[in-house]
This record gives sequence, C-alpha cells and structure tokens, in this order.
Amino acid sequence: MYEELVKRLRSHSGWALNKTLDEAADAIESTNKAYQMISEAYEAEVTKQNWIPVTERLPDNIDEEVLVCNEGYGKDGTGFATVAVYNGNGWLECWERKQYLACITYWMPLPEPPKEET
Repeated sequence: MYEELVKRLRSHSGWALNKTLDEAADAIESTNKAYQMISEAYEAEVTKQNWIPVTERLPDNIDEEVLVCNEGYGKDGTGFATVAVYNGNGWLECWERKQYLACITYWMPLPEPPKEET
C-alpha cells in the first residue's frame, strides 16, 4: 500500500511542489523501514521469551490457564498481556470467564510458582 503512495508522490515530483513531494515520499519510506526493523526485533524478542504464536499451535489442554498477549503488546502500548484460557471456541479472560478476548496472537504456559525455601 505504501509503495503505491510513494510511487504517486514521486511521479508528481516534477510539479511546483516537487521538493515537498519527494520529502514526503522519503519520510514514508523511512518510516516503513523503521517499522520493519521494530517488527523484526519484536518477533525476535517474542521468540526468545518462549511465546508461542497461535497460528503455530494452541494449548494442549482445554481450559488450561496460560499467559496471552495480543498483536499490539509491546509495540505501540495499545496491547495487553493477561491470563486466559482457550475453550475450543476462543480465548476467555480468566477472572470471570465471561468475556472473550480478541486478537490474541501469542501465548505461553504460566511459570511455576515460587517454592518456599526450607
């Protein structure tokens, strides 16, 4: 999508506003490159932390409590991470199991609780 916009801006650069149009095209290309770098770094971090993409697999046990996050988590601050269960139809938040969660993209098993030292 952005490629078409850049192409159109550059095709009109012969007009009176050519510097402004070229600067806009440069800014779009630069922003897209930065977004790709951030996205790749995010994916690497997610993989490193043992997050499992829901496109790869879902929890083995129905109603097993797991940690989930949505596609916005960690990128732009609009996402969330919470404890949820997959009931075979969708992701339910754990607290009351009444609200379905949208856009869940990753999950991971809950860590083991701390053990008291004796």
